[in-house]
Amino acid sequence: MTKKPQESDNNSDFDVIAPNVSQEHPAPISKKAERSARQVDNLKQVNDKRWGPARAEKQKFHLNQQQYDVLIGCMLSDATMRWTSGLNSEVEACVVKFEHQYKHKPYVDFLYELFKPFIGSPPRIRYKYGTNDPHSYHVATLTHPDFVPIYKMFYHTVEGKRVKKVPDNIETLLTPLALAHFFMGDGSFNRVKTSKQGEPAVYRMASYCLNTHSFTREENERLCEVLLKKYNINSTIQQDGTKGGSGSPMWRIYIGASNRRKFVSVIKDHLHPVFLYKVDPNKLE
Repeated sequence: MTKKPQESDNNSDFDVIAPNVSQEHPAPISKKAERSARQVDNLKQVNDKRWGPARAEKQKFHLNQQQYDVLIGCMLSDATMRWTSGLNSEVEACVVKFEHQYKHKPYVDFLYELFKPFIGSPPRIRYKYGTNDPHSYHVATLTHPDFVPIYKMFYHTVEGKRVKKVPDNIETLLTPLALAHFFMGDGSFNRVKTSKQGEPAVYRMASYCLNTHSFTREENERLCEVLLKKYNINSTIQQDGTKGGSGSPMWRIYIGASNRRKFVSVIKDHLHPVFLYKVDPNKLE
């Protein structure tokens, strides 16, 4: 007599039987995995020894209003942030990096002194590849939770990548101090020669630009709206090239001759001396 197959609980044609895996003899760990685990553990120990006390001490500090406004302006231009919780920390935290051309070294030194309570080591020179010629000058903070809200305002995910954006509350954030540091990082100027031929060269400023190429057209338009609403500065957006690969247009903000004095009056008291050439047409860079 043929025995009827036993019906399974899941109404399938076959019962799925889990293999008999012995818990007493787990699968061996590869030498590569062991080596990787040791390297991570060693790195944690090195960082704990080197930065642990400094990081713990710096967690006691918090951003004051000046530091906050300067950081907002820098984030609108060249500063970047990296999300990290720290090697041995369960607290959300971020790192901020400032980097400028080497000729603007005094400005990075200023940022270093301003954010020194959050920084573990002094600025460093980045050299041109294969040479001893300085290319840029940079400094980075240690991880700190005070940077997290700013990171969340400035970054969002686009096609799986973290991309910088203009914060939704930019009208509140764009103080004169923030605008000045925004301009120092991303601002440029056009000047016109007014002296006659044969006379010493004399110039006057014609216009200014905020080179906001990384922001979308809509974000640039919103920045223009804030400049008008908050400071009564009329500005327009201009197309300035296209992005490599995608070919999509890039945009920047243009402040014409009729509004340049008004713009300078807002930011002039906050400009670092190394950037005064951007508002004084006869000052050498």
